[in-house]
Amino acid sequence: MITLKLLDNCYVDTIVQWYRSGKYKEFFRGWPNQLEFPNVTTLYQLDPNSIFIGIFDNHCIRGLITLGQINPKVKSVVWGLMVQEGDYKRSALAIPAAKQLLHYLFKEQNYNKLYSYTLAKDQHIVRLLEMYGFTREAILREHCYFDGQLHTEYIYSILKSEYKE
Repeated sequence: MITLKLLDNCYVDTIVQWYRSGKYKEFFRGWPNQLEFPNVTTLYQLDPNSIFIGIFDNHCIRGLITLGQINPKVKSVVWGLMVQEGDYKRSALAIPAAKQLLHYLFKEQNYNKLYSYTLAKDQHIVRLLEMYGFTREAILREHCYFDGQLHTEYIYSILKSEYKE
């Protein structure tokens, strides 16, 4: 059973180890060029109002959702999602976690817009975002430097009025 819960400081070391070891798959990024930052602590310093939500499977942390750039006036938030590498299928965690998060943000927290960044080359992620009704709003050509190359990024978003459970 996949569950989401707000993280406290006791999980920071685990998440920083994931970043440093490369033992995670980042599905969506909450900030452009996030791949250039060395760890979660650095990301947190970019936006101290960020919210970190753990993805748990059988009471073990398996992933992380970040919510940042929260804009209370327009009720928008940018999100990132990463899942720890393991013997299980990563999408088996990402899909239910995304579904729970969308419901929580739109139905319980009354947000109006959720958006994210993804690399254009990651077509499985593009398909996942589009499956949930996200719309590609922008193409940022050669915007992100990763693995020694420049990559194109997409910005995807979904409005509350477009969300279907």
